[in-house]
Amino acid sequence: MGNKKRWGAVHRHVISCVMCCVLAMLPLLPAKAVTLYESDWTCHEEGYIFVGESHVYISAAVMNSITDAEGYVDGLEDVRYFYQNDKSISEDQYGNPNTMYMKGNLFFVYEGLNIPSERTTQLDKSYIYSDGKGAMGRGVQKIHEIMESNLNISHWNIISYQGALEARIRSSKVSQYYVDSYRNWIEYEFPDADCYFLSISTMTGWYDGVKDADAINNALKNAFPEQYLDYTDFLNARYPQGMVDPTLRTDNIHWNNETYIAQITDVIKTIQANNDRNVETVGQTANSLSPEAS
Repeated sequence: MGNKKRWGAVHRHVISCVMCCVLAMLPLLPAKAVTLYESDWTCHEEGYIFVGESHVYISAAVMNSITDAEGYVDGLEDVRYFYQNDKSISEDQYGNPNTMYMKGNLFFVYEGLNIPSERTTQLDKSYIYSDGKGAMGRGVQKIHEIMESNLNISHWNIISYQGALEARIRSSKVSQYYVDSYRNWIEYEFPDADCYFLSISTMTGWYDGVKDADAINNALKNAFPEQYLDYTDFLNARYPQGMVDPTLRTDNIHWNNETYIAQITDVIKTIQANNDRNVETVGQTANSLSPEAS
C-alpha cells in the first residue's frame, strides 16, 4: 500500500513537472494570427470582401487611415470600415500584435505576415480553391464566415487579389487551376454575389526574368472578361520609373501606402459604377415590358 502511494506521488510529481515545462514553453511557441469579422448591425446594400496575401494585408491596415469618426471611408459612398490590431488574443513570436478585428461592410481576408506557416498558407494556390462540391481553401472558408456573420448586408462583392507567388514560380502550370476555382466561386460558392479578379502585379521587379508571369492573368482575362479587373496601366501610371519603389528601396513587389489606398478605392468605385449600370439596365428592361410601354 505504501509503495502504491509513493508511486502515485511520484506520478503526480512527474505530471506536474511536465505541465510546468509545457506552460513555461508556451510564450516561445508561435501563436496563430487571429482575425475576427464582426457585424456593425447597420443595413448596407453592398458589402466588399478582398482576399489575398501581403497586398491585402497591407491594404487592411492602411484603409483604416482614411475613415471618419463613424468609420465611413473618405471618398466612397456607404463604405464603412473599422479595423483594430492588438495583442488581446494573439501576438507573434516577436511580441507584435497579431489579433485583427474588422467590421462594417468592407473586409480583408488573409492569414498574416509574421508567422512563416501562415504566409505559406495565403501564398499557395489552395487558399482560393473550390472544387464546387464542398471542398475549399482557407480563404474561401473565411469569405463564407464573413457573409454568415453579416446578414445585415444585402449583396456581396468578392474581390480576389491572390496569386503573387504562384505567378512567379509556376504561372502557366496553375492558370487553369485558378480558372476552375474561380468558376466554382461564381457557380457554387457565391452564386448570389458578384466576384471580381484583380490582375496580379507582374510589372514589378520581383518578376524580372519570369517569362510566363502573366499566364494566370491572361487565363483569367479570357475566362472572365466581365469580372477581370486589369490594374496594370493604373499601377504603371503611378510608377512610371517602374519598381523598385523609391519610397520602399528594399522592396521590389509592394507599393507605398498611398497606392494601396488609391487602388482599393478605385476598385470599389469601379464595382459601384458597375452595380449602378446593372440597376439602370434592369429598370429599363422593366419599363419596356410594362403595359404602358406597349
